Amino acid sequence: MGLLSVSRDIKLLRLSTPPPYDAVNIYIVKLGKSVCLVDAGPATDECYRQVEHALAEEGSRIGDIEAILLTHSHVDHAGLAGRLQEQSGCAVYVHPGDLQWVVDPVGKTAEKFGRLIDELGEPEVRGLVQSAFALNTRRLKAHFAHVEPTPLPVNSEKYGLHALEAPGHTPGSTVYLSGSRVGLCGDTLLDTQTLLIDNLHAYFGTLSKLGSLGVYSLWPGHGGVLEPAWKWVEAVRQKYLGRVETVKRIIKEPRTLFEVARSLYGESLVWDPNTVRAGLSYALLQTKTYLEYLVEDRLAEKKFRNGLTYYQSCGVV
Repeated sequence: MGLLSVSRDIKLLRLSTPPPYDAVNIYIVKLGKSVCLVDAGPATDECYRQVEHALAEEGSRIGDIEAILLTHSHVDHAGLAGRLQEQSGCAVYVHPGDLQWVVDPVGKTAEKFGRLIDELGEPEVRGLVQSAFALNTRRLKAHFAHVEPTPLPVNSEKYGLHALEAPGHTPGSTVYLSGSRVGLCGDTLLDTQTLLIDNLHAYFGTLSKLGSLGVYSLWPGHGGVLEPAWKWVEAVRQKYLGRVETVKRIIKEPRTLFEVARSLYGESLVWDPNTVRAGLSYALLQTKTYLEYLVEDRLAEKKFRNGLTYYQSCGVV
């Protein structure tokens, strides 16, 4: 398996995960006789064994875990935290913005999918999204162990790491800074530049913040290190600005959410139950984020006609 050195006191474990999850990066922070983890992976026996073996490689045991700091609430990062907490008695910290997503992941996911389904007028599309939600629920129940989380003090120092608010991917996404040069950024930035954004205004604010910090290395929740960080930050910012402009062009004429998503994502709209990223629900959720961004900035408006919701750029007759 092997561990990769991030700094003198931080090691990276690339956790092999079951489909459909990508391999997850979790970070082991040495605290003298104890350790702190940043993220935990999904709750499977194999992931638990991998964490156990990695700690042994560092001369530690599960019982030596003093705390788990979550970068965000998604199951592939937070699901195992409850089992590790049960075995070690450790604290599990999560930003208040993601707290309820850890406490009740199924309920909060139902709310999110419910709002999406309510807006869809196409019966076939609604049925596929409902099927995607049912599958998502089964995965959450299988891979998210019950946890007793502690709200993370905002912009605090914990276990030698500075917790920096980084909303966008989720409301409570957090980047953990080690000194002035290294950041553990979860899914706030990935080397694929492909991630689901929950709130684009918040995300642009996070990118501006990260770009101004002078951090050189960002270590993400999946994939390889991002160096120099500012180049990745700017590339991602330009990507999403470009997507917003594309959506504005698409809605010069009134378009439904599904019509906009189909224009943006084309053939990837085919729903595949064995993938997380390229499916219909991903495309619809991301498209909804772009449209909400434009509506909030008064660059587009929502219109209702014949029981359907349409979006159109402002100033277009």
